[in-house]
Amino acid sequence: MHGTQGDMNDPEEKKNVPSMSKGGFAALHVFGMGIFTRYYHLLKQGFKVVWTSNSSSDEEKKAVHHKLFCLAADLSMLKLFESFIESVPQLLLQLYIVMGRY
Repeated sequence: MHGTQGDMNDPEEKKNVPSMSKGGFAALHVFGMGIFTRYYHLLKQGFKVVWTSNSSSDEEKKAVHHKLFCLAADLSMLKLFESFIESVPQLLLQLYIVMGRY
């Protein structure tokens, strides 16, 4: 994952959540609320793309869709990490029980 939510190809791009520092964004993730913030941001940008006029060029449309795809992929990776972290304690307990029996 990249430090900000921006496109990895453009390191000079501003953060997508301008009112929040890196520490505040990390705290949101620690308390489990970061994923909701990211979903909100993805939906907001998606609606903005859908409801704006289609007068932009094909290259601009590709860039916007690529950015939305990157945000969605980032969310998918967060959900994967979340499910893995939730299941690890149970897996370790099962391994401890199995290894203790033999």
